[in-house]
Amino acid sequence: MIRGVCVGLVACVLLSPVSLVVPAKPAEDFDPLVNIIVHVDVLEIRALSTIEAESAPEFYVTASINSQEFHSPVWQNMTEVVPGPWTCALDVPDDQATVNVTLSLWDARPDGDRLCDISGRPGPEGSVLNLLYDIRTGRWSGDDSIGDPSGYGRANGWDDGNGSERDCELYFRIWQTDFDGDGIPYWAEVHLLDTDPTQNDSLLDPDGDGIPTAWEYHWGYDPSSWDDHQTLDPDGDGLSNSMEYQMAAWGADPFRRDVFVEVDTMQTGPAGENSSIPHGSLSLVRNPYAVKNIVLRFDVGQMGGGGETLPFDDYLSPVELKQLYIDYFLHGNASTWRRDVFRWGALVYHHKAIGMAFVGERAFLNAWHDKGTNCFELSHYQLRERYANQSSEGANFTCACAVMHELGHTFGIDRLFPFGCDSILSYYPWTIAHYVCRNYRSCLNYQYVYQILDYSDGSHGFGDHDDWGSLDFRFFLPREKNLTL
Repeated sequence: MIRGVCVGLVACVLLSPVSLVVPAKPAEDFDPLVNIIVHVDVLEIRALSTIEAESAPEFYVTASINSQEFHSPVWQNMTEVVPGPWTCALDVPDDQATVNVTLSLWDARPDGDRLCDISGRPGPEGSVLNLLYDIRTGRWSGDDSIGDPSGYGRANGWDDGNGSERDCELYFRIWQTDFDGDGIPYWAEVHLLDTDPTQNDSLLDPDGDGIPTAWEYHWGYDPSSWDDHQTLDPDGDGLSNSMEYQMAAWGADPFRRDVFVEVDTMQTGPAGENSSIPHGSLSLVRNPYAVKNIVLRFDVGQMGGGGETLPFDDYLSPVELKQLYIDYFLHGNASTWRRDVFRWGALVYHHKAIGMAFVGERAFLNAWHDKGTNCFELSHYQLRERYANQSSEGANFTCACAVMHELGHTFGIDRLFPFGCDSILSYYPWTIAHYVCRNYRSCLNYQYVYQILDYSDGSHGFGDHDDWGSLDFRFFLPREKNLTL
């Protein structure tokens, strides 16, 4: 009897379709502390090639988060936009691990808006940035990722090798709501780092290597494992990871080359003597570096050190120039951390040369191919003589060429290194040097210094030199940390 009951029960169980349904596992809430909202911020837009022949572009951005589209305002007649930032956001499902994000840049035109290229993928269909954001880790992948050539959070249309597609660079970031505000998502804190998702852990340093948890996690380092960030320099730009962390607020990327230049300007003289260079010159000189995925930034006051006003002097001697360097760049401290990060540019009223690169701490400022060259001066008086009759675009170009020439010396491309660099003989068409060096198409060659806003790539035949391939990013660093003034 008992056996029959059991058989009957078994039969009932086997025949019942309800009993075959396995209870569903509850969906995982990837952050039970907050409602997850994904934000996309556009930080900066720059044109790297001609967008419109007749005027500056009318940029706007289209972003989508999980197919929900957002449109920025139109920034009128600007080749460079720092929107401060422009942001869009979407409440996403808390149990969805990944979010699709796309970014596209447009030039608004009366005859139809035109897509600009911000992607490294070839062809018009490759102009849009396609990204996959992970709610669990707070990182994204796809057309931009940590360690790619253009940098994390930076897109470069030149990466596809085609410079004729209205190429631009665009800086952005993606982030999500986070209960403790430390920038590390709940899931990563619980499952990867074993930190407290209710406490701000961003400044903790559990491994004692001098770099806090949030920065190490963001760039893929293990916050619980000691790293020698004082010497690590994975991108070879002369800035250690410690320095990259110091400059994080200004977009420093430890896996992409960054160059920082402090710029100070002499005060106006009693007769109105001006020492500035035309507006737009410094922005223009950033472009050829950006094409090569070298991010050049000038500190004219926004980074806490540049933009200082030098006392007026109607004619600077080398000794006076060195003293300005000590007083206004080093501020009397030979061990200042800025010496390891920044080059220094002094815009002065009058000096014997239009421009001059030098080693700030040396007795003789005009050092010949001397490691540690980290400074340059530009003379407004001398430059004005050269661009006096030019349009505003021409004046900007002339000054940008002068800045790029002098910066080249801080990378070790210096007088006769290679032959043709800063050779006065190559300037004169009646000399043999002129013909030997005419294929060296670089602003570092006196033949082309105000004609070409670029370094050479060595592809122009006999006598040419690959400047870009020879840049020594550590050349500006001092021989010794403890300098004697």
